[in-house]
Amino acid sequence: MRNVISNDDFDRLLREFSAHITKVRSIRETAYNYEPGVMVIMGETLDDKLLQLRMESLRESFSDFHLEGTGRITLSATIDAVRVPEDVDSAETIFAMCDDKKGFQDGKVIVRSREEAEKLSLRRIRVREALKRALDDKTLEIYIQPIWWAEDNRIRTGEVLARLHDPQLGLVMPGEFIPIAEESGFMARLGDMILEKTCQYIQKYKPEEFGIEYLEINVSPYQLPDPAIHERFLACMQKYGIPMNRINLEITETYDIETSSIIMKNVQNLRNSCFTFSLDDFGTGYSNFSIISSGIYTNLKVDRSLLLSADKPDGRQLLKTIYTMGKTLGLSIIQEGVETKEQLALVESYGGDMIQGFYFSKPVPAEEFTAYVKEFNIPKNIMTA
Repeated sequence: MRNVISNDDFDRLLREFSAHITKVRSIRETAYNYEPGVMVIMGETLDDKLLQLRMESLRESFSDFHLEGTGRITLSATIDAVRVPEDVDSAETIFAMCDDKKGFQDGKVIVRSREEAEKLSLRRIRVREALKRALDDKTLEIYIQPIWWAEDNRIRTGEVLARLHDPQLGLVMPGEFIPIAEESGFMARLGDMILEKTCQYIQKYKPEEFGIEYLEINVSPYQLPDPAIHERFLACMQKYGIPMNRINLEITETYDIETSSIIMKNVQNLRNSCFTFSLDDFGTGYSNFSIISSGIYTNLKVDRSLLLSADKPDGRQLLKTIYTMGKTLGLSIIQEGVETKEQLALVESYGGDMIQGFYFSKPVPAEEFTAYVKEFNIPKNIMTA
């Protein structure tokens, strides 16, 4: 939604929608913002029939809402209906309901029952236990997604991503276990493990010998306030003999690091040790000039949603403007989410420096990344010899 309307309109939408959905004279309800895009409504206890009617009423409210000055807006949502404390006996269930945004992904308004919420809570507990096992046993795996450089048609970097393969749950994706890691206080251990496994990969495979200049890893906002992060990162790099400039740290734009003097100090210490930074998911959070002109970042990673919106003239103009602004500030532009030849051509025409997306490769295990890059970067004269 933030990519379609302005931040001011988004805030106004939340206020007006909160007032709209609580205008039921026979029910006392209050709406609270749990986090951006997530709302919790608390009200009187209703019997099963009235509760079902209320859920249907909410479904209709989401599907056709009029924002003054903007027009009709179709909203997607997942609506969970539970009684507290009868149906919900722990904070786990509440967090699970608030974090699981299935309706946001498929463009529908979904109403879920208490039983479904309980299943989410149980799944959440199991994922947390699996994550703890993986951290204790150091069994988390790293996958790497290649990043193509337009200048010389080579793969010169890649983004390192965590994967959790659990004997009981199978493959658990980051979108599920990262929020649980954040809420459970596991992010420092998770981040340290990803960095260490990346260093182990660099030491073992020597990717610089087949054209990889550096690798990018994500740093969570939950890691950055830690005053020991600088020393721990340095110690890990020194342990494996990896130069600091072989790692680029990605900070998501959805968190405004400039509001914290502690975080800024930690970032500056890391920069002084020759770590470089990318601003990740640009266009999804605090998109402002001060962030990208701060001098912190080397790369600007443009979110996939902005590329998808480029199928319309206004979206194409916005994408082109972002590229121009970033390059004017001396930043390299990395476009995320490129999946088609047409998208690649558009990004190249706007001056995109690097491309990340399924058009070239999905994230793959470290060994497969090595083989892929070696083959991709073979000089043409060798390939045809």
